[in-house]
Amino acid sequence: MSISTRRIAINILSQWGMQVGNIVISFALIAYVLNWMTAEHYGGWAVIISIIGYVTMLDAGMSAAAQYYVARYSTHDDSLKLSRFYSATYMIYGLAAVFSVLVCYVIAAYYSELFPKIPDKAAVESELALYWVAAAMFFFMMAMPAQGALQGLQRHYISNAIELFSLIVRFFAVVLMFNVSYPTLEYLGMAFFCAALVKLILCLIFISQVCPHIKFDLGLINSVAMKDVFSFGGHSTFWTISNVIIRESGPLVTAIVVGAKESTYIYVGIRLVRAVGVFIRSAAQVFLPVTASLYETGHMVMIRQATLEGTKMCALMALSGAAILMIFGESVLFQWLGEDGLSAYGIVVLFSIFMTINWITNVQQKVVMGMRILWPITHIMMFRLITGLLFSIWFGLLWGVEGVVLGLVLPETLTNFIVIPWLIANHVGLSILDNLKSMLIPIVICIVIAIVGVVLTRIWEPDKLVILIFECLILLLLFILMVFNFGIDQRKRAVILQQFIKVK
Repeated sequence: MSISTRRIAINILSQWGMQVGNIVISFALIAYVLNWMTAEHYGGWAVIISIIGYVTMLDAGMSAAAQYYVARYSTHDDSLKLSRFYSATYMIYGLAAVFSVLVCYVIAAYYSELFPKIPDKAAVESELALYWVAAAMFFFMMAMPAQGALQGLQRHYISNAIELFSLIVRFFAVVLMFNVSYPTLEYLGMAFFCAALVKLILCLIFISQVCPHIKFDLGLINSVAMKDVFSFGGHSTFWTISNVIIRESGPLVTAIVVGAKESTYIYVGIRLVRAVGVFIRSAAQVFLPVTASLYETGHMVMIRQATLEGTKMCALMALSGAAILMIFGESVLFQWLGEDGLSAYGIVVLFSIFMTINWITNVQQKVVMGMRILWPITHIMMFRLITGLLFSIWFGLLWGVEGVVLGLVLPETLTNFIVIPWLIANHVGLSILDNLKSMLIPIVICIVIAIVGVVLTRIWEPDKLVILIFECLILLLLFILMVFNFGIDQRKRAVILQQFIKVK
């Protein structure tokens, strides 16, 4: 196994490990909080989560730029350009951090007027929570340059460990405050503040250890460094803004158009589906700096190979993951919302079906970005942004919460299904037929997973948490065994076994 392949494998595994922890902790936190308060009351916090997502637009594409340029400059071992870029990034993130605080303060001051369908008590608590979130967003923004540099240096495993630890801090802070005092949405904001502060401290410590020659120095900043921060001629800025608006608009639009309780439904439903999607997206994220490095040195054959194998990997997880979501989604939602879980299950089914295509093409989109094919991606994002917002409001007025979901996800699915494969065919040299061939084994494995899952639910109805976890673990084990034996070729199986034996 080559060094680059080993590093990719380590980073992907660390991404998955972090996402497992993220899912477990986040789901446990949702279940814990909903055990203390009603879905309608929790809708106030669901809106705050959307606001947090909107504020992250101030990232303005700089995280993608950090991965690209740190990977590029480290490939040529250019310490001066690394420090210059890092310093410029820190200055711009500092300005974004201050602005994020101001935005949160303004929204907090007018929270009740902006969201009149939120109950009065929840609205008051949400206002107080937003003041804590404002301070937290300052620390969150200031951690981004170091985190992006770690990922650009292909040290995703360090970045992921920091992320996981901050989540643990957040969870135990909520539990402690709820038990010592009383349940309130304000404590959720305070816990978010604690986690952001811990994340900033750890990011600064580790970047100084991993790459000690990267220094913050205002004297190094020049126009070239500033251009690198807002890389790709402003394209990545628009990508970030578009993605954030579409991703975070569900609970917010629902709270305005439909109601507070439905805002909680769409939040937990989409969160459940994204629990599968984060594994795919986090694994695909590794391919952006890898493609940038390979493209810089002209290794197109390796880019084609990585794209094909990455697409197959995404398809394996996407198809089987969607099947598992539709089989067990209702049972998971019942654990969170009780009888109201059925109202959110339609969101899970609808979102899973459309997101499957988006997940499959995720690696291909990162490869296109890494090769600096910019304008087509920007046009795609513009189409998604305009149509997604219009359709979500229009469909929401017509069909309620399911309409909001359909309006948000439909434009993304259409563009990923049509445009991304066409770009890969033209710029990487992989035809549509190549992509279809890579789908055969994932489809077969998905069918087997679906059949076994349905049989399991018929034998043991997953109405209790223990049974639900047990059956999900059975399907996960079956998925891993099938992927290992049929999803990867014999040579890679031999290398993996050899590496495992060495570790043992």
